[in-house]
Amino acid sequence: METTNNRKIPARIKDLAKNRLGILTLFGAVYAFPVRNLNLLSGIPYNSEVKLIFLFIFIYLLNKNFKEKKNIYLLLTILTIKIFFNFIPSNDWNVCVESKITPKKETYTFPLKERKCEMTYDSLFTENTINLDEVNFSSNDEKNEYLGVNSSNFPLGYLNQSAYNFYDKNRFWLPFSMTLTKNTANISDLEIHYIGDLNVVIDDKYNAFPSSYSKLNKINIEVPLNSEKIKIEYQFFKPEYFENQNSMTYKDVLENNKNYKYAKLIITDANSKSYNIETIVEATIIILFFYINKEVLFNLRKNKSFIIFLLVLGPLAFTKILSQALFFNFTLLTILGYFYVLLLYIYSKRKQGFLLFLSLYFLIRHYFTDAPWNSNSLSIKFGGSDSLTYENFSRLILEGDLLKGGENIFFYSPGYRYFLSIFHITFGENWTITWTLLLSLSIFFVIQYSDTKTLLRFLLIILLLSDTVRTVFIVGMSETVALLLVLASLYFLKFNKNNHLCALLLSFFVLVRPNLLLLSILLFVTNYKIFNTKNKLVYFGTLFLPLLHNIYYGKSFILFTDSFLTPVNINFDPLKNLNYIIFNPFYSDIVSNIGMQQAIVGFLIIIIGLVNILNMINSKSIDKNGFIFICSISAFLPYLIYDPSVFFPRHVLIGITLVGLSNVSFIKKVNRQ
Repeated sequence: METTNNRKIPARIKDLAKNRLGILTLFGAVYAFPVRNLNLLSGIPYNSEVKLIFLFIFIYLLNKNFKEKKNIYLLLTILTIKIFFNFIPSNDWNVCVESKITPKKETYTFPLKERKCEMTYDSLFTENTINLDEVNFSSNDEKNEYLGVNSSNFPLGYLNQSAYNFYDKNRFWLPFSMTLTKNTANISDLEIHYIGDLNVVIDDKYNAFPSSYSKLNKINIEVPLNSEKIKIEYQFFKPEYFENQNSMTYKDVLENNKNYKYAKLIITDANSKSYNIETIVEATIIILFFYINKEVLFNLRKNKSFIIFLLVLGPLAFTKILSQALFFNFTLLTILGYFYVLLLYIYSKRKQGFLLFLSLYFLIRHYFTDAPWNSNSLSIKFGGSDSLTYENFSRLILEGDLLKGGENIFFYSPGYRYFLSIFHITFGENWTITWTLLLSLSIFFVIQYSDTKTLLRFLLIILLLSDTVRTVFIVGMSETVALLLVLASLYFLKFNKNNHLCALLLSFFVLVRPNLLLLSILLFVTNYKIFNTKNKLVYFGTLFLPLLHNIYYGKSFILFTDSFLTPVNINFDPLKNLNYIIFNPFYSDIVSNIGMQQAIVGFLIIIIGLVNILNMINSKSIDKNGFIFICSISAFLPYLIYDPSVFFPRHVLIGITLVGLSNVSFIKKVNRQ
C-alpha cells in the first residue's frame, strides 16, 4: 500500500502541472505570501502601483505559459526565498502611531478598541503600526498639501473610525503622535527633516528640538558608537489647524488650510546603501521569469490590443516628463483618453482581455483622474458619510470583530464592510488602487459582455468614466462593488462559466445592496443552467447569512437590515424620483448636481433603451438583451419610493448600466437596413 501511495504523489504533482487553474492558484498563494525583506515579491498588501502591475504581468505570463516546467521550478524557488528572507533579522524602524493626542467625540455609536499602537492594513503581522527600512513620511504632492493626511503617506488609517467622526473639526488635519525605535548598529549619524514636534532619545540621553510648523526644519544627530537604541518621539499638533470650522463649508475649510504645512518626517541614515542582497536576488528572479516566458512577450507584437496599450503608455510617459508644460493640460489628456477607450472598444477581442484590462487601468489612473485624486494614497472619509461608517466597520473587522462586523443587528448593508476589509487586506490603505481597479473591472465587463459594438454601450462607458460616476468610486460607495458583482454575474451567466460562482455572485451583490434582491431572483430563476439543487443551496444559503447574524447577535428575525423603513431614506414622490431615474436633462436639480453633458448622456441611454425594448415588443421577439432591460426596471423600482437624489447618481447607477447593456439587436437591425 505504501508503494501505491508513493506513486500517487508524483502523479498528483504531474496533474497539477497540467492544471491551469491549479498552477495559477498556487502561484497566487506563493506571490501573495507576505515577507518583510523584499519589494516587488513581498506579497500582500499590493499597496503600490508598480507592485500591482508586476502581479498582473506575472499572472498573465504564467497563464499563457503554464505548461512550462521552468515556471514551476521558479515558483518553488520564489517560495524558498520568501521563507528564507522572512527569517532574516532586519534592523527596521519600528513605527508606533498613537492616538493619545487625537481628539475623540464625547459619544460615538460604534466601539473603539484602545491600543498602544494603532493598526494599519499596510502591515497586518506586527505589534507595531508598521515596520520600515527607511522613514519618508511627507506629502505626495505639495500642491495638494491643504488636504492634510489625504495628501500624505502617514499610516493614519485609524482616523476612519467613528470616534473621530467630527462635523466641527477638519478631520484631515487632526493631531497625532508616533514613536519610532531602532537599534543603532551600523548607524553613525542621522539627518532628520520634520514639520511638527520632535524629540530624540539615544539610550537614556534625551534631546528636545524646537517645534517647527511654518517651515521644514533640519537637524543632524550624531549617534555614539557605544549606544544601543535610538527612539524618536514625533507629534503633529496645532489646534488652529482643525478647531472651530463648523461654520465653514468644505471648500472654505480647504482654503483655510492652504497656507499651512502638513506633517513631515524624513530620516536619512548616512550609512544606508542604495542596494542590498535582497534587491539583487529579487531582480535576478524577475529577469529569469521574463526570460523563461520571452516567447509569450514576443507574440504580443501581433496583438492589436498590445499596440493600443503601447499607444496608451507613450503619451503617458511624455506627459509625466513634461507635466508642467502649459500646452498639455489635463483636459487634452482626458480627450486623448476617450480616444484610446474608443479604440479599445472597437478593436479589443475577448481573448485579449488582459491587455484590455491593463489598458483601462492605466487610462483611468493617469488620463481621467485629475488632481488631487491622482496623487492620493490614503483616503480619510468625510465626516457623517456612509463611506466613513463602512470604513469604521472594516477596521473593527481588522481588529478582531470578524463575524459580528460592528453591529448586533445590521442597519447598514451587511456585505460591503466585509468586501471592504478584503480589499484593504489585499491592497492596503491605498484606496486609489482599489477604486481604480473596481472601475476598470466594471468597464472591462461592459466591453467584454458582447462582441457587438453599439453606440449605446459606448455611451454607457462614457458615463462610467465621467467625473460624477468616478466620484462615487473615489468616495467609496457600496454601489460600486454591487455594480461590479452584477456585471461579473451577467458575464459568467452569458458565457456559461462556473455555475457555483454565478450563484455566489448573484447572492453577493444582494448582500452588498439588499435593494437588488428582485434583480437577483430574476436572474437566478430564469437561468435554467444554474437553477439546480446544489446552486439553490449555495444561493439561498448565502442570502440567509445576514439573518443568521441578526438572530445570533441581535436576537431578531430580520432578513437583511432594519433600515428599510427608516423615514430619512423614504421619499414617496414617484414623479420627482422618476426625473432622477431617467437623468432628465430638463430638471434643474439634476443639471446642477452632475452637469448638462452627463445628464444628456444618461438620458440618451434611457431613451435608446426604451426604443429598443418597444421595438422588440412590437416585433414580439424579446431576446436576452430585452430581458436585461426588464431586469433594469427591477433595479430602478425601489427608487420610486426611496430617495435617489442623495449623492446622485449612486442609487441609479446599476439600473442605467443594465439599460446600457440591453441594446444589441435593434442596432443590428438598423445597420442591416
